[in-house]
Amino acid sequence: GTIQFGSATMGVFDRAQTTVYWFTDDCNMWLRGLLPSSTGPMNTLSTMNPRVNLASSCNAYYTNFTINFYHESSTCNMTAYETVVQHEWGHGADHAFGGLTQTDGLSEGWGDTLCTYRSAQPIVGPKFRKNGSFIRTALNTRKYPAGGGVHQQGQTWMGFNWDVRMNLIATHGSAAGIIIAEKIVIASIA
Repeated sequence: GTIQFGSATMGVFDRAQTTVYWFTDDCNMWLRGLLPSSTGPMNTLSTMNPRVNLASSCNAYYTNFTINFYHESSTCNMTAYETVVQHEWGHGADHAFGGLTQTDGLSEGWGDTLCTYRSAQPIVGPKFRKNGSFIRTALNTRKYPAGGGVHQQGQTWMGFNWDVRMNLIATHGSAAGIIIAEKIVIASIA
């Protein structure tokens, strides 16, 4: 059978709900597959509460197993889409497995890393703004300490992890390289 989540003509408010549902479940199932014995933290992640169409714009955020997404504005697109959902869900994964310090940007790095690995592309938040710009990229040369805030610090970890993934793909081929990278990097969250 075929399950259809909406249509090409559905409005942005409805699209936000189905998109966040889809990618929240997808992230959960993906990480469960990589960490089958981590039932406690994964069961906690299954309680993730997504909230969409919040009355603000140009942001999304995580707090205590709730992921929150804003609706579109004149300058930013609706934030409830693939890579933004994956990034915010990544904060929940970090939290469920013990939480890293936000002071040095490691939680931001985990959100970005989970997002880029799951979406299989280096951009976090492509076309986040109406002018077509993105939020961050793993194709960076940041070195620790990167300076700036937690997002800049997290780019060091994200960039390193993306390089690991790409080097393993170059060495072992696409399928094997991705599997090795996920086992080395993503599974280390536990």
